[in-house]
Amino acid sequence: MSKIFKAEGGTEHRSIGHRAFLNAVLATGNATHEETNEQILLADNNRLPASCKGDVLLKEVLYVTDISTNLLSVTRIVKHGHTVLFNDKGCRIYDTNWDLMATTSLVNNMYWLDQPEKRANCTRSVSGSALWHRRLGHLNQWSMRQLRDGSATGLTFSNVDSTTCTTCGSRAHEPLQLVHSDICDPMEEQSIRGSQYFFTLIDDYNRKVFVYFLISKNEATTTFKVFRSMIE
Repeated sequence: MSKIFKAEGGTEHRSIGHRAFLNAVLATGNATHEETNEQILLADNNRLPASCKGDVLLKEVLYVTDISTNLLSVTRIVKHGHTVLFNDKGCRIYDTNWDLMATTSLVNNMYWLDQPEKRANCTRSVSGSALWHRRLGHLNQWSMRQLRDGSATGLTFSNVDSTTCTTCGSRAHEPLQLVHSDICDPMEEQSIRGSQYFFTLIDDYNRKVFVYFLISKNEATTTFKVFRSMIE
């Protein structure tokens, strides 16, 4: 679900984005969704169809593909017992116990939902081959030297020594002894050749990553056989 919302006076909450936004929020609690034939009425009297409806933190959210932003319905919020107070700077949304749930800011005559700012703080900068070895996913020594000696910039370590790494001590001792694999969720847009998935394979022996593009998950077994033949 998009991080940007507008508060407006419609009768339904509306969301854009891939349908997977519903499934992603299901893990947060008792969220549900179902197919729907409902439509939303626009100011110009045109109607847009909603293909899905569910409770995803908010009640009765409609999934509408043809709108450009997510919309929060003030009417729907108030209907469920909450309170919305407006002023010339924005508005505040309170739950039934008068605990503050959210705030909005007035920007260009629209009320935009305020989002908490996320930051990543770094307290100090450290270097060394052991640190870069872990940063690079426990990369083998030969590949680390290749990166340091011209294949990449910014790697400042001198000696390459991963023999003291406790994680690598339990690593596979030959190719294909242990292979880590994963298939991503389907992409919202297909590639030029129709692929919607990518399949990653990591040989635990050398930690080299191989990426394959798949049209369907059914291709995974055949692709792995191609990978195994190449390694062998």
